[in-house]
Amino acid sequence: MKSLSTEHKHGFYVHAKPNKCRPKQTLKYIGRYLGRPVIATSRIIDYDGDFVTFKYNRHEDNMLVIEKLPVLDFIKRLIRHIPEKHFKMVRYYGI
Repeated sequence: MKSLSTEHKHGFYVHAKPNKCRPKQTLKYIGRYLGRPVIATSRIIDYDGDFVTFKYNRHEDNMLVIEKLPVLDFIKRLIRHIPEKHFKMVRYYGI
C-alpha cells in the first residue's frame, strides 16, 4: 500500500465489476457439488461397455445436450471433480 500511495500522489481508482449472480443461486450451485456426485445416474442414458451416453443442460443457452463419449474420456471428465488430498470443501460454517 505504501508504494501505491507514493507512486500515485493524487490517488487512484479501482473499477470492480458488479457481481451479476444472485446469492441464492450461488448457494444452490455450491450445495449441489458439496453433497452430491458429479453426475446423477439418471443423466446416464446408455452404457455399452465402450461408450457412455449422457445428457446435461448447457448453462450458456439452457439447451439439453446429449453426448456420447468413450468410457475413458467420460472417466477423465469425472475425475477432474475429485478434490486434491486435504482440500477443504467447506471453509466456514454456521451463522
